[in-house]
Amino acid sequence: MERIERALAIDPMVPNVMRWRGVLYLRDGNIDGAEQYLKRAKATGLRLADRELGEIAHLRGDTASARRIWNDSSDPSLGQMARDARKALAIAMSGGDAVERARAVSAVEAYVASGPEFLPGIVPMWLAQIGQEARAMEIDRTRSEVDNSDFMVYLFSPDGKSLRALPEFPAYMRAKGFPALWDKYGAPDMCRKDAAGDYRCD
Repeated sequence: MERIERALAIDPMVPNVMRWRGVLYLRDGNIDGAEQYLKRAKATGLRLADRELGEIAHLRGDTASARRIWNDSSDPSLGQMARDARKALAIAMSGGDAVERARAVSAVEAYVASGPEFLPGIVPMWLAQIGQEARAMEIDRTRSEVDNSDFMVYLFSPDGKSLRALPEFPAYMRAKGFPALWDKYGAPDMCRKDAAGDYRCD
């Protein structure tokens, strides 16, 4: 957050820096602050900001807008996924029931199994948000081909508490190299080492 604030002080109009300030506000539960920065980012032409603006619409109870915004904003990230599959995911992401969520999970699994040339790093976060936390970590560990900042911010936010409580979390952290990094430089305040040598994060 300090680095993003520093970047904004240098140039307050960098689109993706504005988006990231909005994302951090959103993950911290400050919806109004998030919306302010995300709308500014979108006004510069950054369509990516719509992902979180759709999430905000859902949090405010506007399901129809949330689904429309989310579905439209998923095109750049999930261009290889069939439109019906993206629609199923949009429904699940914005308050879908158990049947709708299962339909979305099946669509994502079919997409992953199809061997897309590039698997977007945002897919694990979306799986986590529709209740597939363990599968989200597995895909991020085994299939993500680039740094997945969105998933990492989500994982260590208040929304990610259920993921951090999973029995798979320590192995996931080891696969990502965090314990060695924290042993050398210190762990975040929310994380501590247990008797087995694994880090647990509140």
